[in-house]
Amino acid sequence: MSGDARSFEVPLSALEKDTSKDYVSRLQLLFREINFRYVAPLPPSTDFLHSYHNWIHNTLGPMTSWTTSQLDILEDTTFTIAERPYPFADIEMKAIIAKLTALVIFIDDSLETNTVGIYDEIGSFAHHLLMGESQPSAILELYHKCIKELVHLYEGDAVQRGLATVPWINFIDGCLLEKRLFTMDAELRASRYDMGYQNLAKQGHSGIDHAARDTSPGAKIHFPLFIRHKTGVGEAYAAAVFKSTKEQSLPLSRYIMAIPDMNFYIVSMPL
Repeated sequence: MSGDARSFEVPLSALEKDTSKDYVSRLQLLFREINFRYVAPLPPSTDFLHSYHNWIHNTLGPMTSWTTSQLDILEDTTFTIAERPYPFADIEMKAIIAKLTALVIFIDDSLETNTVGIYDEIGSFAHHLLMGESQPSAILELYHKCIKELVHLYEGDAVQRGLATVPWINFIDGCLLEKRLFTMDAELRASRYDMGYQNLAKQGHSGIDHAARDTSPGAKIHFPLFIRHKTGVGEAYAAAVFKSTKEQSLPLSRYIMAIPDMNFYIVSMPL
């Protein structure tokens, strides 16, 4: 086979050629039908860039063992996530989205790299949050603080506030669940992080006869998406589209039906 790139091209059918020619006019027709009006986004805010850079390196950085290079990559990634999808959001909204995104990336990475004690610390996050107690580590305390800041930005609508904040708490549970799945004992069909694991290990009890089984052909299809809904924070990112500033008060009933599709798209992208 020739190494010429042209040898890998797939010929277009006549219909595909016709479609490729008029897709612009089709899009223009769609935009006219939905009364779409393009508004150019504002250029990236230098104030946001500078303040966020300072937060990454002077607030988050000292709490981690990450190198300057790793922090720079984290900054670029999370700045982009906060800037591009929310071009009309003010600095306060962009900053909290970027900070929370940076923290979840760091927390997830800590679990993957088996940082000593991190599982137990993260496992107690929800308990300390609900009981109004201090978190066991500086990172989790900062995460808790950022969630509270987000709550204040969504004052006024309880449902909208829940959509925007609860997924950041559920993310923690999703990370813990993923960790258990990656540390399953194939013979005992349980993770060392599961309650009762030590008793099973002492008894040499096999879970083959008693473990829960898939009850439907779609179980292996739906479960990964369930995990992504836990860890993807999709509802929170979707809700932020409709909250550019603390003062903005769009009627939730006008856009709530778009949230499920937006959430599905957001959490499915990394799959």
